[in-house]
Amino acid sequence: MPSEEISGLRKGSLVEASIQMAETVNASSSNPAGSDSNANQPCIPLARPIAWTPPADEPDPREAMLLKSLPRRAAWLDLLVLTVLVVCLDFLVQGALFQISGIERPDEEALTPEIKQQLLPATIVLRSVCILILVGAILRVRGQGLDSIGLAKRGLGWNLLMALPVLGVAGGLSYAVLFLLDAIWPAVRDHVAENTQRLREMVPRLSLLGYAALMGIVGFYEEVLFRGFLMTRLRRALGTWIVAVLLSTALFAVPHVLDQTWIALVPITLLSLAFSVATIWRRSIVPAIVAHALFNFWQILMMEFALGDKPV
Repeated sequence: MPSEEISGLRKGSLVEASIQMAETVNASSSNPAGSDSNANQPCIPLARPIAWTPPADEPDPREAMLLKSLPRRAAWLDLLVLTVLVVCLDFLVQGALFQISGIERPDEEALTPEIKQQLLPATIVLRSVCILILVGAILRVRGQGLDSIGLAKRGLGWNLLMALPVLGVAGGLSYAVLFLLDAIWPAVRDHVAENTQRLREMVPRLSLLGYAALMGIVGFYEEVLFRGFLMTRLRRALGTWIVAVLLSTALFAVPHVLDQTWIALVPITLLSLAFSVATIWRRSIVPAIVAHALFNFWQILMMEFALGDKPV
């Protein structure tokens, strides 16, 4: 017998068996007391409705940095708490390092270039640890993950690659503006030289690996603080990215200019704006972290070679 006929018989027998089973079930349900008065009447199979619940919409991981579930008052509170604690801890860190170094009066006379260079690595490490602990504690209290500050594995490869064009655009704009200012006002060159000398007095003599590690730490904790935490909280509190970017850029520039001259505002501002745009576009601070670290590392190398010194 052909296989088509065999399969047809099997399908037919299955259909007949299903009909007979349905008739038996309906007959027994229509005669609960065992009566056979309706036994010869045809029965219609009945189907029970199946309850179905539509699946819940999964949250878009790209929207985590918008902090939609965080009330605006809570965003303002987070900003206030973190700012106060960072300022207080920074004073404590500086005081502890001064005591360890034997400095009784941390004034300009006591803080010689040699002491500044000795204190810088320890200051950066302790400051980064304190800031990361504070940010992590606030995220834990709010029940938020690392993706809320732009640290997510999603698209990590592309975000790492995006650091190069971000750095190229930001660095190119910075040097273009400085060259333009120098052409308009020649005294800018003296301010740049003075700023370079101030940086040189702060930066210790390290190996290339030491510079890379130190600048990596700086890029990581500063981007977590300013772009990952402050900018996203400001956006949630104010309801707009534009004002959040401008305010976070101002907060980013203040501590840098305290140790440098006013001319440093040009690259600092342009870098901060470029890092902010990249963070908003990619919904990740990874491009900003890598570009920030690379810019600092490259700046130190150029500064060392320009002054005739090479890294050890």
